[in-house]
Amino acid sequence: EEANLKFEHPFPNIDEHQVFIEVVLADDANLTNNTTRPRRLNVVPANVALVDIGGADYTELNFPFDYGGDAQTFSVDDVSQCLFYQEEINTTGLIYGMTYYSRNIAINHQSFPLKVWLAPTEADHLDDGWDLTADFTLVMDDTIELRPGEMTELYIPFETPVLYTNINNLLIQHYAYDCEWPPSVGGTWAESVP
Repeated sequence: EEANLKFEHPFPNIDEHQVFIEVVLADDANLTNNTTRPRRLNVVPANVALVDIGGADYTELNFPFDYGGDAQTFSVDDVSQCLFYQEEINTTGLIYGMTYYSRNIAINHQSFPLKVWLAPTEADHLDDGWDLTADFTLVMDDTIELRPGEMTELYIPFETPVLYTNINNLLIQHYAYDCEWPPSVGGTWAESVP
């Protein structure tokens, strides 16, 4: 049985928190399954705008990183880049993080050490699949957790919010390294575009 519960809480600062929620069910017949893994909760300002880009047409196995980790890349490094067009973002302000819709059909959780960079760019395509811009800003260097599930949200918080002026396109680079074993099985929901 599943339920969506809405909690309102005035967090004192914009930061990462650990939240523990205790739910008591009077008719719970199975008391052995009442624990969960700790979850991170990333707080953003109450008036933040969510910008949804793209759709969920199919599962992309290799973007933003290979969910198989070191097992399927034949190396210890997994680097990818993605270009978001200015007209897709279509707003200005601070970017606090980004969310991918993730699909992990494995039964295990997996930790991914991940670095993420951002760069404004005038490029309108990734020539040969890559852009060697020197204007990258490191926005995240931490471990994220891939949770099992058909459709889960994979949130990547930025250590320092990035000011986006909506003048240029936005280039994002991911670098996954030293991933856990066994690997996850899945990928990120993506949209097929011309």
